[in-house]
Parts: sequence; structure tokens; C-alpha cells
Amino acid sequence: MPQDLDQAQATLAAQVYEPAFFAKCAELGIEFPDRATFDDALETVVRLKDRMQQEQASVVKSAADALRQSCGAPSTAQKQAEQTKRQKIAAAVEALQSNPAVQAAALAVREAK
Repeated sequence: MPQDLDQAQATLAAQVYEPAFFAKCAELGIEFPDRATFDDALETVVRLKDRMQQEQASVVKSAADALRQSCGAPSTAQKQAEQTKRQKIAAAVEALQSNPAVQAAALAVREAK
């Protein structure tokens, strides 16, 4: 399966992204002296776009958190902390339930009632 994914990505790069990038550069009057320079430029653009998306996602997350906070709803960090707390509690409960000494004590309490 990964080979199919790699092949699909290589096909998209060769048949879609590279020609589109080349056409846009030509439209802007940008020429490349060789294939290596073209590849470097394309890689730089890809990295810049990835960085811009990361920054935009960060801005959106911050805005969403600010909106939640202004409405009195928990922030993403608070939700994550609460989820982590719940997971720790569930793990502790599971550990206690599987402990033979705790099981025996619980049985003794039930029988005493």
C-alpha cells in the first residue's frame, strides 16, 4: 500500500504540481537555468505554503479559544487537560479493579452489608 501512495504522490508531483508551478513561474517571467534550480524553487514554495498553513491554523485555534473563553466555554488546552485527567482516572480505576487485594476488600464490604 505505501508503494501505491508513493507512486500516486510522484504522479501528482510530475503531472500536476510541477507543470502548474512551471506555468505560473513562466507567467510571472521567472526562468530556471536547470532542473536542480527548478526543484529547489518548488521545494521552497511548498515549505512556505506549509508554514503559512501552520500559522493560519494557529491563528484560527487562538481565535477559537478566545471565542470559547469569552462565552465561558473551556479552551482547547482545558479540554485536553480534562481528557488527560479522565484517562488517568480510568487507568487508576482499572488498576484498582484488577488488584486482588482491592477485589477481596470490596467483596468483604459487600458481604458485611
